[in-house]
Amino acid sequence: KNALFVASDAYGMGLTGGEIVVAAQEKAHNKPAAEITGDVVTAVCVPGLTVLENRLAGEVAYLKKKMPKINVLASFDSKPDRERNFALWDQAIRKTPKALTYIDPCEEGEENIPKILENDKVKVPLVSYVSPEEVREDVAQGLITAVVPANFFSQAYLATYIAADSLLKGKPLPHGWVKVPHVVEIGRAHV
Repeated sequence: KNALFVASDAYGMGLTGGEIVVAAQEKAHNKPAAEITGDVVTAVCVPGLTVLENRLAGEVAYLKKKMPKINVLASFDSKPDRERNFALWDQAIRKTPKALTYIDPCEEGEENIPKILENDKVKVPLVSYVSPEEVREDVAQGLITAVVPANFFSQAYLATYIAADSLLKGKPLPHGWVKVPHVVEIGRAHV
């Protein structure tokens, strides 16, 4: 009840991801978001894992708000191992090859989806919530539109700063949630 929690807001990250996808859709379709129609394919590698579900929920909520004519397909279990994830996403993309976007808030999906789409010569806006080297390379190649990472360095820094400041001033730790702002990485630029 008097805890201090320093973390990124997964739902907020999803909202930011949704904003990026909507802007890219408007540009690609040359019309306002409210007029865009089509399917959105979603999955989660560990259904029920709150951070992943919240990222997905935030992105989907933003897409539905700005593009009310879209059809968001029911989420499927994309599995947390890379090979099974690839096979499941390959099937999903073949089943819905003209989707507006494909969303998987898990690292495996964020690494597999761009590869499948590249092989199929399909280009759709994609957002990643993790930034390992492979994802950063996909951003540089234009396969992933942007990355909205959790920014663990900032989380650790803020937690340490708040604790040290409290100790130095002889005051108790504050309580509540300190939400760490996220940085959007597009290509080699930061927004």
